[in-house]
Amino acid sequence: MYVIMIKRSRKIFIFFIFLFSISLQANEFQNKKLLCHTKNFGTKGGFNFVTNNEVIRFNILFDLDNNKEVIKKTNHCYSIIGDNISLSRKGLSESCGMYNSFINIKSLEYSMPMNDYLFIAQCEYFTLSIEKELKKAIKSRSLKN
Repeated sequence: MYVIMIKRSRKIFIFFIFLFSISLQANEFQNKKLLCHTKNFGTKGGFNFVTNNEVIRFNILFDLDNNKEVIKKTNHCYSIIGDNISLSRKGLSESCGMYNSFINIKSLEYSMPMNDYLFIAQCEYFTLSIEKELKKAIKSRSLKN
């Protein structure tokens, strides 16, 4: 009887250690920022990990109606699984939705599978305001045109 209790206690202890290590890893990106670029754009977007499970994604998009680049800012959930950060389609207020894009923790490569292709951007840690940096990039590109 004591052997069974020790084995059960040991399993519970191991489970809590595992759970604790996952929660520590999940906080690894809290308050971190990533700035991302693609082959065609020196600065394309970024991520601001505001809590241990919510991230703000910034993206420079082209507004066809106004014929100019704009910054789209959206909230998403995230979860760390192994060497990847999985990002949801929606934010916490919309129950996160499906997880459809990923950041490799080691390479900081962002990938989003699309219907016809795989969108890839290379990210790097960033300490300043992502939104200001994106506005600067848009302004710089508009001056070149």
